[in-house]
Amino acid sequence: MRSAQPKRIGRKPPMTDTVPAAAPATAKTQCRFCFESDEEEDATNPLVDPCDCKGSARYVHWNCLRRWAHTNPNLNGRHCKVCNAAFHVNLFPTLEVIPEEGGVSLSSLILEYTTMTTLVLQFLYTLAHVKLSDGALSDGEAWQLILQMQSVIHVLYSICFAMNWRVQNRKIYMALVQHSRIPHTLLAHAGALYFIVAYQSVWMCIVTHALLSRYWVEHKRVLIFMNREFLTDR
Repeated sequence: MRSAQPKRIGRKPPMTDTVPAAAPATAKTQCRFCFESDEEEDATNPLVDPCDCKGSARYVHWNCLRRWAHTNPNLNGRHCKVCNAAFHVNLFPTLEVIPEEGGVSLSSLILEYTTMTTLVLQFLYTLAHVKLSDGALSDGEAWQLILQMQSVIHVLYSICFAMNWRVQNRKIYMALVQHSRIPHTLLAHAGALYFIVAYQSVWMCIVTHALLSRYWVEHKRVLIFMNREFLTDR
């Protein structure tokens, strides 16, 4: 008599962190990653049936599957490498919160309107020193003021970014950042800073302000892409 086959589970991706129910253990039921069976029942790490694979590759431990998916979410998180079918379970259930347009705090306002706020700060800082010195600043002293304010602006921006950086699925985020425009922005930013120091270029100061604004824009683009491609029930 043919033994009963474990029931397929998880056809609809859960939108919470709830672990799928375990498959009934049989003599042939074992994880295709660690090759361990489900003899000792563990509600937090059950054997699940996540795709269309059959036979010995059909079942996998929930934790084993999530660890595999997190090694490279873009390649391993959506489709099975064996049967090429989309996973029937949601491996990344926590939705990311997209920062609101316009900002809700002073730090988020600075991030949303970086170019405008940093240029205003640069102008006011330089103007204040010119007034205090009765206009007796030399070109070298004026340039030193510009460099000082550049440093202050970068530190301020970094603090604001850190205060508003709230990412739940960090491994997915870092994998996607590598393929976003952020690395190119970093290279352009480094080049602009070099021209500022080497050639005392005022125009490059303005460019750095514009480049700073791109980090927050790209950060939000990555979060939106994560929610659409990985974290929603499609």
